[in-house]
Amino acid sequence: DLEGESWSPIWYFEGELGGQGHKISNFTMSNGSHFSGFFASINHGGVVKNVTFADFSMTVNTEEAFSAGVIAGTNSGTIENCIVEDAVISYSYSKKYNASTTSTISLGGCVGQNTGFISDCVANINIICLIKIANTAGGYSPSQFTNWNNIGGIAGTNNGSLVKNHSANIISVSGTVDGAQAQNFYYCASVSRIGGAVGHNFGSVSECTGKDMISYSFNQYSKVKIIDIHAGGLVGVNEGNIENCVALGQISDSTSNTVSKIYIGGFVGHSLSGTIKNCYAQSALNQNVSVRGIDEERIGGFAGYNQATISNCYADSTVKTQISTGVGGFVGRNATGGSISKCITFGSLETVTNSNVGYFVGVAESGSSLFKCYYDSSMTVTYAYGLTEGGTAETAETLISQAFLIDKLSWSKEIWTFADGKKPTLNFENE
Repeated sequence: DLEGESWSPIWYFEGELGGQGHKISNFTMSNGSHFSGFFASINHGGVVKNVTFADFSMTVNTEEAFSAGVIAGTNSGTIENCIVEDAVISYSYSKKYNASTTSTISLGGCVGQNTGFISDCVANINIICLIKIANTAGGYSPSQFTNWNNIGGIAGTNNGSLVKNHSANIISVSGTVDGAQAQNFYYCASVSRIGGAVGHNFGSVSECTGKDMISYSFNQYSKVKIIDIHAGGLVGVNEGNIENCVALGQISDSTSNTVSKIYIGGFVGHSLSGTIKNCYAQSALNQNVSVRGIDEERIGGFAGYNQATISNCYADSTVKTQISTGVGGFVGRNATGGSISKCITFGSLETVTNSNVGYFVGVAESGSSLFKCYYDSSMTVTYAYGLTEGGTAETAETLISQAFLIDKLSWSKEIWTFADGKKPTLNFENE
């Protein structure tokens, strides 16, 4: 018990903290430097294990890009069997710019940026992120600004390895972007990747579970070129390898202004590259704004937008949306080069859109592929017409049967747990 003391981050930690199950609690953390956390940075060779961080508040108010997480701002070492609970991270990023620049924020429940190894950790806290960006360049100054926000329940950005971690956070992201004072050569962009476990994944994620409640709202004012939002129950954007993972959370979108792209998925918002296999999503997706200008909006029970490879996965999500340019029970849009094989979707779709809605895929681009993909023939779809199938209809009874999953789709008992009359789960969940 630190008795309410303000904690100063430890820099360049290369030793070992073995907590032996003890708890560090009742402390506060505020602005550090570019890396903020109990440890500013855990370097290669550093080890933190068997410790709980609880009952604290962490506040970051900054005009500079930060990497922030409860345990560490950045991790290149090993974090094992740690718990982060009963706490609030409040991150406020307010940037006024008058020259060309780029900034990247990485905010996570455990770490901001991970290039090391994190396993058997639990994050159960409240993460609040407020982003305010304004152009202050008058005249004809060519001020161009791009802001990247990576926000995740375990790590904001992952270039390392995440194994057997569990996130059950409340993640709230809101922002305003204003380019009003830019006269001619303006470029103001904000891109947010939000995930239950990882905002932007370049590394490996396995046997992880996300039960997070994610909500976001962005407001755009004049002369803003781009606002992109990528939100997923486990990962916002994936460019790495994910296997044997589960997303069981909720995503709520209440952005009311014009945006460029919104990709929402029960498991992953944007599957950009890499692979996802042997995973499932049982998520609730709610896009509840009826009027706004938008270039692209893709919503899927598993993936919003897919350009990569997804195999042996299923979605059992509830999707509700007011407007969209691609809604699917499994994937909103399967883009050129996107490959989905041996996957299944259950759940329900509720939308007022008139086209690009499908039981399995909303939009299938030329050069994309589906192989042995199926949807529940009793799947509920309301307020839409001109439905596309993009898969093969089968009864729920058939789709969850061992004969179908094992014999027809070659799902493995070494990975999945099968029970008569129930949807499969992953073996690691029962360990």
